[in-house]
Amino acid sequence: MQADSAEISCIITLIREGKREGFNLLYAKYAGPLYGLLYRIVGNKSVAENLLEVTFVNICKRINQYDNTITFFTWMLHITQSVCREYTESGGIQKSEDAFGMIFLGRYNCKDAAEKMNTNIDIVKKDVRNKLRSFRQSI
Repeated sequence: MQADSAEISCIITLIREGKREGFNLLYAKYAGPLYGLLYRIVGNKSVAENLLEVTFVNICKRINQYDNTITFFTWMLHITQSVCREYTESGGIQKSEDAFGMIFLGRYNCKDAAEKMNTNIDIVKKDVRNKLRSFRQSI
């Protein structure tokens, strides 16, 4: 974990200095997990790839806003969420009918998602926990 933190600090420093190597390291480390998340949300390979590109551009543009109050990965997830939300609000895709997508995009909480899906809230919570666990294991 310590080495990972040092690696992330190095990547952040390189990006802040405008060095392409920083972007390359960031992309190599996080493109897979972020793409997987985007694909789960949009369900379309080319759209997920385009949103991944937008996400990484936004991460690099906002790198100076990162302040260590949350983990770097969580901070990147917030940016990814914002990119997805902007895309769905622009009419790019319909609102997700999947509980994870509904909650990740910030449109619903667990209770509201359960009502919309006409299911039990415990089922929704379990589904979201399982998808988050699977996502964490993929990184």
